[in-house]
Amino acid sequence: LRKILHEIYGVFQLGNKEKLLETLKNKAKGKNKIDNELIEIHRSILNLHRSTKERLNEYRLIYKKILNKNVKTILDISSGLNPCSFPWMNIKNIEYVATELSSKDCEFLNSYFQIMKKFGLNGRTIRINLLKDNNFPKADVCFLFKVLDTFESLKRGISKDILKKINCKVLVVSFPTKTLSGKILSKKRLKWFERIVNVYETFEIENEIFYIVKNRN
Repeated sequence: LRKILHEIYGVFQLGNKEKLLETLKNKAKGKNKIDNELIEIHRSILNLHRSTKERLNEYRLIYKKILNKNVKTILDISSGLNPCSFPWMNIKNIEYVATELSSKDCEFLNSYFQIMKKFGLNGRTIRINLLKDNNFPKADVCFLFKVLDTFESLKRGISKDILKKINCKVLVVSFPTKTLSGKILSKKRLKWFERIVNVYETFEIENEIFYIVKNRN
């Protein structure tokens, strides 16, 4: 399992994020708002992961569709670098819980949350192995961006178990629409997921389809 996840992880990581985090920390000192300089550092961080890089020019649209002023808490499962898209969320204050398998990733995100706390991002990271653990804190919105495909390939049927344990009002799940080589993936392969959630809305950006499942609780 660790070998498989390490291989998947390696494919999506594109650079050294710790240096950029240190730059963000230094540049954020003395500032009380996220200015263009901090935005550009965030862009550089998001460019270090394939998924967040692909979303970078679409984050504003994505969050316009899935977030609103009533959202106070976000749960981001297997988040990767997605929490670093905070400047595009257009929310002044948010409680943000991210989960990751790697202790190194948890450490990185916790450091990021600490830097961004004064800008209204109150975050923490929980280390969770989704194949074994699935106890999650309650949230208004839960993100599962490009997560379920991977875990279904490791353990068929695990998505249903994971979704049952998520206590949130709105669930936002995404899947890739293309392979890393650019080959188009058939949406018919997602019928299994559509049967689980039953009622949903969808929208697409390049390379990714999002499912919005509302009124879950």
